Order: sequence, then C-alpha cells, then structure tokens
Amino acid sequence: MWRRYGDDLYALLVLVVFSFEALTLGVLTWAFALSAARALGGGDLISVLVSSVAVTALALIMIGSYVIAYHVISTRRERHRRVLLDEWTARWVSVLFEGRKPPRGPLSPEGVETLLDLREHLTGAEGERVERLVRRYDIGRRLLERTSLDETGRGPARLFRSLRRRRLSGRLDALESLAKARLAQSVEPLLRLLDDREPAVRLMALRSLARSLARMRPGPRYDRAILGMAEVVMTSSLPAGAVEEAMLLLEAAAPRVLRIVLAASPTDQRAGLVARAIDAVGRLKLLELAEDVAAHVTDPDAEVRAASLRALGRLGFLPPVAVPGALEATGDPVEFVRVQATRTAVLLPHAEARTALWRGLGDQSWWVRRAAAHALLGLGMEGPDLVQRAARTHPDRYARQMALQVLLDAGRLDGNDARALREAV
Repeated sequence: MWRRYGDDLYALLVLVVFSFEALTLGVLTWAFALSAARALGGGDLISVLVSSVAVTALALIMIGSYVIAYHVISTRRERHRRVLLDEWTARWVSVLFEGRKPPRGPLSPEGVETLLDLREHLTGAEGERVERLVRRYDIGRRLLERTSLDETGRGPARLFRSLRRRRLSGRLDALESLAKARLAQSVEPLLRLLDDREPAVRLMALRSLARSLARMRPGPRYDRAILGMAEVVMTSSLPAGAVEEAMLLLEAAAPRVLRIVLAASPTDQRAGLVARAIDAVGRLKLLELAEDVAAHVTDPDAEVRAASLRALGRLGFLPPVAVPGALEATGDPVEFVRVQATRTAVLLPHAEARTALWRGLGDQSWWVRRAAAHALLGLGMEGPDLVQRAARTHPDRYARQMALQVLLDAGRLDGNDARALREAV
C-alpha cells in the first residue's frame, strides 16, 4: 500500500522542490539583473538577459514537470495493467479448470494477452481447450489482419514512409502474438509474409511460422506446411542464425524438415545452411537423423564437416558408415575440423580411438592437443592411466605437458606427483 502511494508522493515532492528552486533562482536573477541595469544603465541588453533567464527557468520547469508527470502516469498505467492481467489470468484459469462460462467477446487487450500466454505454455488437453477459446474469439484472423501492410493510401512519399514506420511496430506485435497463438490457419499467410520488404517482418514471420507448425496436427495440410517450411529454409535470404533458431523452434516437426534440408543437393551457397541444420540436429538430440548427419562427415566444405562431427558428438552415437570419415578427419588439414574430430573420436571403436587420440596429443595445434587429452581421459576405465602414461612416455614434449595439465585440472594428481612429472617433462 505504501509503495502504491509513496511513488506519487515522492514525485509530487520532487516537483514542488524543483519548481521552488527554479522560481527562487529566477526571482534572484531577475532582481540582480534589474539592480545591475539601474546601476550600469545597460538598457535593452539587460532586458534581453533577464528575458533569457526567465525563459530558461520556465523551460526547466516544463521539462521537469513533463518527466515527473510521465513517470507518474506510466507507473499508474503499468500498475493498472498488471492488475488487469492478474484478473484475466484468474478468470481464464477458472474457465479452463473449474468449468466456468467463458466471458463474452470482444476481449480486451489484456484478455487476449493472457489467453495467448496460456496457449504458449499449456499442452495436451488443456492446450486444446485454450486453442478452442482462441478460435472462438477469432483472435487469429484479427492478428493476421494486423500483419498485412495496407498500401491503398496515396500521398507524398515522406508521409507514406512515416505511416509505414508507425505500422511496423504494430505488425511486429501481431506477429509475436501469432507466435504465441500457434494456429494452423496462420501458416499459409505467414509463408507469404516471408517475402515482405521489411527485414524485421520476415524474421518475426519465420519465427511465428516455426512455432505454429510445431503445433499442427498430422494431415495433408500439415504435409504441405512441412514442404513449404523446408523450401523456405533452403531458399530464404534470411540470416543463417535466424534460420537455425526457426529450425530449433519446430519441435516435433523438426525431424521431417531437417531431413529434407539435409537430403537436398548441396551447393556452395547452401553450405552454411547445411551446417546450421546439422547443428540443429545435435542441439535437438534427434538420434533418428544420425545417418543423415553421417553422410556429411566427408563433405567438401570444412564448416559442414566440423558441424557433422560436432552433432554426432552431441548425439553420442557414431553410425558405422561414418567411422572411416571420422577417423580420417582426425588428420584433417583444417584445424577446427580436427578439434571436432578429436572430441568425437571417443565414439570410434576402442583401438582406433586410442590410436587417434594418442596421435592427437602430438598435434601442432594447442586446441587439438587439449581436446585429445580430455577425450583420452574419458576413454573408459583405462582413460586416466592412458593420460598418465602419455604424461611420462609420449615422444612429443608438448603432448606430455598437455597430458600433465589435464591431469592436474581433473584432480588426478597430487602436488608431489605433479612436480615429479613436471621435472621429468
């Protein structure tokens, strides 16, 4: 209760003190200037000075009043908005879980926002009930209408650009709400928005499309949407990072879309996209796509090879068809490919893994040596013994130093043994 009224009292106190100080300084300056004018006979020059000081004081009072009034009004509005959101949340919970009758439409903005928040977080039977409510109030159609750009008006180019800028924020808000709504009816309009001239609209449309597709039910319409999304991913001029985020948001639809992307004919322009798709497979732990990822282990593009090895390492599974390529990659001419291949070498057959990691300890790259030492340490029960043997007997001096450092970091050596090995190295 004190916080509610304390902010207003504080703002009023600051306004009163600031205004009093400004008026006091203004009166003092005015009095001093008039006295100086009479004593020195300054005439019009002193009058101009006095007027300037008065205008400056008035401007300061106006600015301070505006800032404080803006703070008070915005705080009150935000507080009122939070109260309305809490009330609507309680109302929707009673409708969903207590069998209360849904409120009559049209809904207020707070009612729409809370309903879409529930739609975003609830799944299963509760999520379907929320979706029916969203359809009942026709929220999807209204949001889609807000995403379209109305270009029917004619006027000066400057005015038209100003109207476009004012509409852009509203379109982006509508697209964000569509991402929460996750409606099947919005998939096709969102596909068309990916050709919009505004880059921000294209980015938000792609994100909303992925989230909407993730909640679609299987069927012919779903199959067409999968193909459309895959085509968008392969042909879009959007940044690769935005495309990867969209692939991660696909949830259950991700395997089908990613399988199409990985099976498409590779080109130089698509190398970065394929690498992002492979990374998405690893991040989503899509074990059913391990064979598709393994096909790119020997890709001509170094970024794709590294992404394939990294994804297989995250999956923790190396298909037999990828074993020769992964073993060969431990000697790849590109450093960051060797790093990923060394980290993934623990998935190789035991004999090949030991040989590759022992060789990797003597690599010219510090990163490869460190990756090899850590991988060797985690190579089954004998891993720590292998690293200790490398710290003593490896023919490469830098390999011995790296093995010793990894043992120290892992707490596998005490101080005396570490000093003895360091002197030997």
